[in-house]
Amino acid sequence: MTKTLQPYQSVHALERGLRILEILSENGWTKPSKLAGLTAIDRSSTYRLLNTLITAGYVVKRDSDGSFALGPKIGLIADGFIQTDLAAQIAAPFIDKLTSEISWPSDFAGLIAGEVIILESTHRVSPLSMHRAMIGKRRSLVHSSLGQAILSILRTEELDTVLSLATRQGGPDSAIAASRPTISKIIREVQQRGYAAAVAAEAGKRMGAIALPIRAPNAVIAAVNVIFFQSAMTTDEAARRYLPQLRQCVDDITEALTLARPIHHSGTLNEPPPY
Repeated sequence: MTKTLQPYQSVHALERGLRILEILSENGWTKPSKLAGLTAIDRSSTYRLLNTLITAGYVVKRDSDGSFALGPKIGLIADGFIQTDLAAQIAAPFIDKLTSEISWPSDFAGLIAGEVIILESTHRVSPLSMHRAMIGKRRSLVHSSLGQAILSILRTEELDTVLSLATRQGGPDSAIAASRPTISKIIREVQQRGYAAAVAAEAGKRMGAIALPIRAPNAVIAAVNVIFFQSAMTTDEAARRYLPQLRQCVDDITEALTLARPIHHSGTLNEPPPY
């Protein structure tokens, strides 16, 4: 007979300790009496939890008035939660909603160290996807719809830096990245069309994609695409059918990112798929 697995019980001491960290993050230097009131934890337990957190390096005490604040070790945890992690978590429900509406897969990609990296994807749930493991894959800066969408919103100094990185890295994008007239033409076409578009052959099928850029005040530069079979529709047809939903998705993500707290910028690189 198969036993039903029971959910693990919460560790109350950990929950209370985390609540103290949250209050200190919101309020800065705080006295134990106020902490006890804000957390609804009795004063003796508050002191014990603070002592444990001080020993672990997550909280410090100011002897002059007996107040407490977050310690430097908290920064080690925060540094591990990079901006791209936050952006991917924020974007995930919106691109999931997009794919639930149109069935075709969608990717959310960010500009990281001059390269376009997929941070979140609905390939795993789309009934029309040829792939599953897409997160962490790299897209072409100059050939993919995601890359071209991102290029179209870069400021002049940002564009100079990104193209310089792409040229020096010597990858498949380097030759085009070194040609300013070609890059200017790509950007002009995206801006005139109102969206980025790309077509590539993969596994004997021609795949199309349309994409829109995202720029949030907290330094997130990204794009979202919709991928489809060219045998099912042309790029123009895909734009007519899905651009409104794609634009709504991008607007929702941008708004959510704007409300999010800025964090450090970083990322990892992988080999680029073809479109």
